Amino acid sequence: MRLRIIYLLLLYYATLFPSTAYCNHIPTEPTEVQENNEEKDVVIPDTTAMQETVHMIKDFYMTYTTPVLSDSSSPDSLMEKYLTRRLIEKVERMRTAIGADPIIRAQDFTEDARKTLDIKYLDGNWFMVGYSYSLFGSKDTVYTNIPLRVTQTDGRYLIDYITPEWNGSLYGDSLLYDHPMPQPIDASAPLSLLKTFYAAYTMTYCSMPEELISQLAALREKYLTPQCFGSICVYSK
Repeated sequence: MRLRIIYLLLLYYATLFPSTAYCNHIPTEPTEVQENNEEKDVVIPDTTAMQETVHMIKDFYMTYTTPVLSDSSSPDSLMEKYLTRRLIEKVERMRTAIGADPIIRAQDFTEDARKTLDIKYLDGNWFMVGYSYSLFGSKDTVYTNIPLRVTQTDGRYLIDYITPEWNGSLYGDSLLYDHPMPQPIDASAPLSLLKTFYAAYTMTYCSMPEELISQLAALREKYLTPQCFGSICVYSK
């Protein structure tokens, strides 16, 4: 019973809080990168494209934080205009997990903070969103820096990745796991099942595909008993 509880807790923890460091160290064999016709990792040069992307990011944050100031939710159309589908899905999962907005790394926003919004180019496809605010009743100023990456989709630049708060100001494509190697699951023995199931499960999570939740649910439904699968569903609600 104790081992089963530990197993369920580990699986639930992996579902809510994937470790970026673990994602970066999943062993894989060299594989040929498949060309994606919709999204392309295009390095933005220090030219007009860079300036236009800075303007796009600034426009998104200025528009996004307007309803935040009035305690209303940002419209889905705004997210779809500036963010890739897989990032939109990740933002929703992170909101549930951390109880805050990962786009601004806060639960609320102020007009003073909005006035300090600044976007800087870092390197490659990476940019830094920065803002500052004063603590209530204090002269101390808090500075928030949020690295993010853009990608080109259907001829438009969209925000594809926002570094989570627990990674601070880290940035770089090594944080992502864009081209995972499929992990077969070996159910011939208990230990091999556990090892290969977790390898496949966490790799799916780390690659952050669209329809992630349904893909993870399909793995759980196939390799977990109905009783175990039902328990996880209860924990996840």
